[in-house]
Amino acid sequence: MLVPVPERYAVHKLIVATRRHQDGIGLEKIHKDRQQAYAIFEAMFDANEHATVAEAYLEAIKRGATWNEAIVKSLMAYCQDAIS
Repeated sequence: MLVPVPERYAVHKLIVATRRHQDGIGLEKIHKDRQQAYAIFEAMFDANEHATVAEAYLEAIKRGATWNEAIVKSLMAYCQDAIS
């Protein structure tokens, strides 16, 4: 069984969250995906793994504009939720 490294899994969850349907169940899954990503990031930051998270993010954005836009969209949604 292959288990993804946490930082890559968290980035993946940010991307997946932007590709879900905007219906009732989809909205719940979007929220869950983003919450899982943020929890992983928080744990990694607490463990002083900032560089590892940054490396995973940089690798993902090098994959193209679509991935970069998806990540930014999820991060912006998180910022808006935190303000509300």
